[in-house]
Amino acid sequence: FPYRRLRIPMTLISLFTFILLVRPSPSVLRAALMAGIYFLSKFSGRKNSTEKALGAAISILLIFNPYLAFEAGFRLSVLATAGLIYLADPIAQRIPGPKIIGELISIPIAATLACSPYLALLAGSMNLGIIFMNIAVAPVIPIITILIFIATLAVTIFPSFSALLLTMANVGSKWIVLVASLQKVFPTIGISPIYLVILLILVIYRDWE
Repeated sequence: FPYRRLRIPMTLISLFTFILLVRPSPSVLRAALMAGIYFLSKFSGRKNSTEKALGAAISILLIFNPYLAFEAGFRLSVLATAGLIYLADPIAQRIPGPKIIGELISIPIAATLACSPYLALLAGSMNLGIIFMNIAVAPVIPIITILIFIATLAVTIFPSFSALLLTMANVGSKWIVLVASLQKVFPTIGISPIYLVILLILVIYRDWE
């Protein structure tokens, strides 16, 4: 039985299990639906793109629940994903050194640039260290997610192994808390979202020239 045929059901089952474990918040639903659409398109042999997957996921979710458009978590999830799609690669190409370093740095920068105008609208101010803090915690977050996911699945069968994974994940969580506490070190400025929108447009325009 070809392994390729197992990929779709395995992927969908994993996504469904992930949603059950972390609860179907707007950002989780957007991420899971987008991933499902992307993989279904890929495995069906059709030309796929993350832009189309994001657009389809947004459209489907808003059709079933239009009130998601007013959820801050949903908006930030869409903005961060759009930032990764359109800004991460151009930023990575401008960072000298190994490719993996460029990717690690460009991802939080792209997400921060895309979300900053809306965050400034919500808070009325912005911490100048937000990009540096996001870069510091970005490599840890996927590791913590994977460790906790495996630990949750294994807790009933291998409780000792699950406890070990949770201990390792807790180390990463403490690192995130430590980095977050450093926000007091950086100055916070009041800023109008319009300035950040203009800055973002200039960055995109420069990359597309």
